Amino acid sequence: MARSTPTLGKTTGRGAATPGARTRRAGRGGGRDPRPRPPGANEPRPSPSRRTAGGPPHPLGAGRPLSRATARKRQEATARCGATAQNGVTARCGAQRVGRGSSPRPTNLLERLPLRPRPRWLALRSTRGERLLGLLSLTLLVTLGVAPAAALPQRIVSLAPSATEILFALGAGERVVGVSDYCPSPPAPLALKRVGGALNANFERIVALAPDLLLTVGAATRLGQEAAAAGIPFRSLTMESVADVGRTIGELGRLVGAEERATALAVNLDGQLAAVRQRWATAAPVSTLLVLARPAGRLPGLMTCNQTSFLAELLTLAGGRNCFADAASRYLTPGLEQVVVAAPAVIVELVPDASGWTGNDHRPPLTPRERRQRIAEWQLLATVPAVRDQRVEVITGRDLLVPSLHLAETAAALATAIHRPVPGAGERGAGAVRRAPPRPPPAALDGPPRAPPVR
Repeated sequence: MARSTPTLGKTTGRGAATPGARTRRAGRGGGRDPRPRPPGANEPRPSPSRRTAGGPPHPLGAGRPLSRATARKRQEATARCGATAQNGVTARCGAQRVGRGSSPRPTNLLERLPLRPRPRWLALRSTRGERLLGLLSLTLLVTLGVAPAAALPQRIVSLAPSATEILFALGAGERVVGVSDYCPSPPAPLALKRVGGALNANFERIVALAPDLLLTVGAATRLGQEAAAAGIPFRSLTMESVADVGRTIGELGRLVGAEERATALAVNLDGQLAAVRQRWATAAPVSTLLVLARPAGRLPGLMTCNQTSFLAELLTLAGGRNCFADAASRYLTPGLEQVVVAAPAVIVELVPDASGWTGNDHRPPLTPRERRQRIAEWQLLATVPAVRDQRVEVITGRDLLVPSLHLAETAAALATAIHRPVPGAGERGAGAVRRAPPRPPPAALDGPPRAPPVR
């Protein structure tokens, strides 16, 4: 059987088919393919010498042309880089040079990849990540003690006169909306709402002021529970020693965002106390009885302190020695027999000026007659060296019992009282009455007047 030789357009064997036969098999029923053909499907494919789809003529006039998709991607890449890559112009993206005699093949790997717009889900994920990073940064700032301005208290109620004074010295007096009944006479605290003291606070008034910070001293357990129930931020300060005062200045400075000013106030206070210590460092200690309070007209029931009180520390700085330094309690009421046994060489009564107080504890300043009467009442203990030698001293002032910025002035007044020479016959009569010297403004303090608190 002779083999057939296939020729184009003819059927010479069993397995060969003409174009018409292929068309009939594709249509299964013969004739044309019923499926719609895309536009341009019947057009001839471009030759290598023709224009490339969507682009300029091939630079070399030969070789494989660019497809439409490739040309579109390259145009988008060129547009994104801000330069055109046509006819000898250098593209600034990836240092590709397209021109006569150069290869159109991209030299940068990034140019081979399609550049598409950023997906929407990726943009949302980035936004959430930025928010999470911001929250973590805020948490870190609060942990390190750097509070943002929005977190600083703006409405402060202070039941501690010492804290009130420090707040005004820090320049935060305009944020104080309520103060204790025992804040004395400077104009700013007097114009504020009085809400009682740490032991007798009027909580209804406090709630009405809508504070975002309530300050007091000591334990104040009940007050803290009431503040927690009302949703009021509460802070109890420790002000028992001279070191506590320095720490409290720094703590309040951080609370109100005035750390630098607080540091300046603390350094200034330390310098003033160091000057008093240096002045009396070589003097012989003088046995002294500090009387913090006593009933009017009576000696029984007098109150004094041991060495853990800030007043005893100031007495030591001034060259005195507390005759009840070893007592078990910080504040105590010794009997008269114990006073006789202690045999103090000097008795110093501290009488705070209560003329600026409000409520039941308000009283006018001591008159000269009342001062003389106080000294005369000590004749009941005539055998005590301080009474016998006429060394009973009365110091009055509005800030004597307040652990705050005026500690150096109180120490200087104590030094003047205990180091006074013993009066001779005919001098001063039955004793001495002294007033604390006026407080000069600290070098680190400016702005509104301070509020000297009384604890």
